[in-house]
Amino acid sequence: MVARHRKTYHTINYALSIIEKKSLNDLLKEDRAELKIRYDKYINEDRIVFTTFHQSMSYEDFIEGIKPIEPLEEGGNISYKVVDGIFKQICKKAVVRNNDVFKVLDKFKSEIYEDEGKDPITIKSPTTTFDVIYKYGNVFHVSPLNTSKKEKPWYSVSIDNIISYYNTGILTGTNQTYTREITDYLIKNKNLNKSDIAIVDISNVPNYVIIIDEINRGNVSAIFGELITLIEESKRQGKAETLEILLPYSKEKFSVPKNVYIIGTMNTADRSVEALDTALRRRFQFIEMPPNYELEKLQNILIENISLSSLLKTINERIEYLLNRDHTIGHSYFLDISSVGDLKISFFKNIIPLLQEYFYGDYAKMSLVIGQGFFEKKKSLKDITWSITDNNIEKPEREVWNLKTTMADDEFIDAIKLLIGKNYDKK
Repeated sequence: MVARHRKTYHTINYALSIIEKKSLNDLLKEDRAELKIRYDKYINEDRIVFTTFHQSMSYEDFIEGIKPIEPLEEGGNISYKVVDGIFKQICKKAVVRNNDVFKVLDKFKSEIYEDEGKDPITIKSPTTTFDVIYKYGNVFHVSPLNTSKKEKPWYSVSIDNIISYYNTGILTGTNQTYTREITDYLIKNKNLNKSDIAIVDISNVPNYVIIIDEINRGNVSAIFGELITLIEESKRQGKAETLEILLPYSKEKFSVPKNVYIIGTMNTADRSVEALDTALRRRFQFIEMPPNYELEKLQNILIENISLSSLLKTINERIEYLLNRDHTIGHSYFLDISSVGDLKISFFKNIIPLLQEYFYGDYAKMSLVIGQGFFEKKKSLKDITWSITDNNIEKPEREVWNLKTTMADDEFIDAIKLLIGKNYDKK
């Protein structure tokens, strides 16, 4: 679980490390622009999928759900079908197939898919003749043509039973005649040949990554559902304790491939992290991303002889004392600064608004962090016009301060020097 500062920056490295099976240290030595190009390439190839959790995110978006389908022609009726969610889609791409039966079945389903307006095909054999069509889920629907019934009956044939019969030669489940005849049809007419079975080298199996940004902002228990159990490493496909579930909408058997990796990101300053499901916590490794004051790019930046590394460290030491270390600010606010103007923009557009949120507009505490140079006295007791004329009524003696919204460059630099104290010189 990647957390906190510069999480997006680090997420790219972690995703590439998983996809390319390289160490993070090796990737850090490479050119950042080149890493981003490769990351975008894997995004386009659906090897990496990016999503963001939010309060409206649901199981139906993440795993599968019934969705409305726009009619093919104007005035037509809206239909509904089971649609795969983000996570199920990447899992299906990642499944390690050791023969071509899956590819042949997927193609066959598309050829007779009722929702796409395809017609059933007729399969003739010495024992029976029947129509077969694919409607939904993990079954074919067949209807015998040599029936005496007035209404055309339809029966379900499990695709899992077809795969089992293809691999073992043993018929299982119901409607075994149709299971056998569909399998024989695929072998004879769709190039399903057992001599095409491939030997898979597990070490060369491609990895897939799903990145979930702001994972703590969704209702993770509701979104993951029964997958809370399936994402455990020991329960993945190919593991000794592999688990399969029957999905509620499609009625398909489903398990999570071991070559699918989940990267979740969050800001620990968001206290919603505490609401993370305990079961989900146990299934992730948490990696903290604290501000890095030793970055060469950060240490080499001097603005008016002020070290940005020292400036950031000073601010964060005060935040940690007044709040906690979870609220310290990241080094990303300082990495692209090359002038006084850039530093002013970072302060007034990023740092100060963040501190206002942290301290709920308490300027006294804010001044302890960034110094009084960013504030100006607004009014004192003598500047107030009172409606009460009785001078014997005691009025509190206090000062009212305003946060400065604009500052000249010289005034801003003086405020920064006041913030950092005497140790602003890098030397």
